[in-house]
Amino acid sequence: MDLKQERGPSVHAAANLKGHDSTVSDNAVETSWSGFAFNGVQSVFTAYFVTYLVEFGYELGAAGFLFSIVVAVAVPCRVLWAGSAVSTSSPVS
Repeated sequence: MDLKQERGPSVHAAANLKGHDSTVSDNAVETSWSGFAFNGVQSVFTAYFVTYLVEFGYELGAAGFLFSIVVAVAVPCRVLWAGSAVSTSSPVS
């Protein structure tokens, strides 16, 4: 599929609601694919993390507790990363 083809009416409607041009930049498409790939890797990591820890020698309860700590730390870190990105980058024109 050619990424420069017509994006469809839903993209145009969403762009028009925001008052922007109805075309989607190639940078936005690349960013979307990057996010999709990151989400896939993250899903695989979270699905097998506890299993890996149990195979590594942790007890199931300890592995689950460690996983909960990892998730609890990840949530506020995402907010901090977003704040960092907003404060250090310039608006896209």
